[in-house]
Amino acid sequence: MLCETTVSTEDSSQSPKKEKNALFSKMLFHRSGLLATLVVLFFISGCTPVIYTENGETGLGNYQIWIDLTWEALVQKKKELDTQGLRLIKVTPYTVKGKNYFAGIWQPGDFQSQLWKLNTWSEFQAKWEALKLEDLRLADLEIYDEQKRQRFLGVWIESFIPRKVRVHIDWKAFLTLRETLAKEGYRLIDIEPYVLRGQLKFAGIWIESNAEHRLWKAATKKEFIEKRKEFEKEGLKLVDLEIFWEKGRRKYAGVWLSGNDEDRVWLESSWNEFRSKRKEFDNQDLQLIDLEVDVINGKKVFSGIWRGISADYLIALEERFSTH
Repeated sequence: MLCETTVSTEDSSQSPKKEKNALFSKMLFHRSGLLATLVVLFFISGCTPVIYTENGETGLGNYQIWIDLTWEALVQKKKELDTQGLRLIKVTPYTVKGKNYFAGIWQPGDFQSQLWKLNTWSEFQAKWEALKLEDLRLADLEIYDEQKRQRFLGVWIESFIPRKVRVHIDWKAFLTLRETLAKEGYRLIDIEPYVLRGQLKFAGIWIESNAEHRLWKAATKKEFIEKRKEFEKEGLKLVDLEIFWEKGRRKYAGVWLSGNDEDRVWLESSWNEFRSKRKEFDNQDLQLIDLEVDVINGKKVFSGIWRGISADYLIALEERFSTH
């Protein structure tokens, strides 16, 4: 019988002084360019790493997404793009024919970003503590299987806002935990579903905030779309999307926080359709901030969230919702 185990990591340090906070308010996008190009580069392990770079006509930003990267290729690509002033803010692992691949979003910004993959939760907690001393806080958590062993992948960004992480929780307990942490002044910004010993579990990242917030798990795509419309009327915007399997059926989970910018969501499309929608949305001054890659009947499908935030999304989110 599987025992319920809830383990956590949290930030207990005091917030830095106002002089340090001012550093983050100065983080702006590098603006440039006129043309959008799609470049298919080279084959690695039977998949094609693809870069799509949008330099919107209105100059919102010069961000990049890459798909179908092996772990080694992802690490190398991060090093390469770091030298170009592009920072990794989101990674999505997925499996094709038994092999692990990764997709990532890079945004221009004058802030640090680090990527780590750890073999155990204890190693992850140790890395959390070490990076906290460098003023790096977890922004994205991915838990997935590699060679029949669980792996913990994290993207850390430079931030001054305290946060908490909880893992290995069933859905009912996750809902209770969310309400408990809300009373303590924390808001969920990232949810991660995964399978542990045959059972569906959830993990999450919370930041210190008093923003309006919602969490919803939908049984169908239609229900998810209708719920998004409902929350939209309440001034809530989607910040994280997860599509996963539960009892043989696809489920859709979303995290919403208050916001007044424009947004778009596109679900489960082919790469060509996704690429076309991305160009359309980018030309509307919207920026991709979350990417989901799933494999359905052996074919990859892509989902994304676009937001109309003109500065780096994660920094803007944290500054806007922070209680500091």
